[in-house]
Amino acid sequence: MTLAREKKLTADEFFDLEDDGRSLELVNGEVVEMTDGGGLHGYVGKSVYNALDDFVRAHALGVVPLSGTGFRLAPGTVRKPDAGFVPASQWIDPPPVKWLPYAPALAVEIVSPSDRMAEVEAKAQEYLDAGTREVWVVSPFSKTVQVWRAGGSVLLLKGDDRLESPELLPGFSARVGDFFA
Repeated sequence: MTLAREKKLTADEFFDLEDDGRSLELVNGEVVEMTDGGGLHGYVGKSVYNALDDFVRAHALGVVPLSGTGFRLAPGTVRKPDAGFVPASQWIDPPPVKWLPYAPALAVEIVSPSDRMAEVEAKAQEYLDAGTREVWVVSPFSKTVQVWRAGGSVLLLKGDDRLESPELLPGFSARVGDFFA
């Protein structure tokens, strides 16, 4: 839900808003409230995050920030994927106090019960337009993963299919069904 404001906000102004406990993103200068995902969302999100983070750490490929980490995709847009991957070559150390000033190389979005797929898919495209190379849209309800890649391809995976990312995460392979077990 977009929250009514008199003027559009910049990413810095958005960061300085009082924290009232709501999960918010900034889209084209407008504050958008994100709904809570619930237990299934959290369980599946943790499964995906752990698989990704364990692999990235074991191979010293970069950083997998937690859900809630903001990425500035444009001057008036800050998105907070459920997980993201930032290659070591892109990571800023120490990280900025405010938003990371770039799009993640990989963004993971876990579909929530109240999400509309058209909005989730629009968000996936927004990441790609901002320079993200791959987006994983994980649906706990259909037990599927859509892999959106720069260049326009979308791959649908389920069950025994293997989620792989040869360009971003060489050697990574996870059975899709395991995220929902």
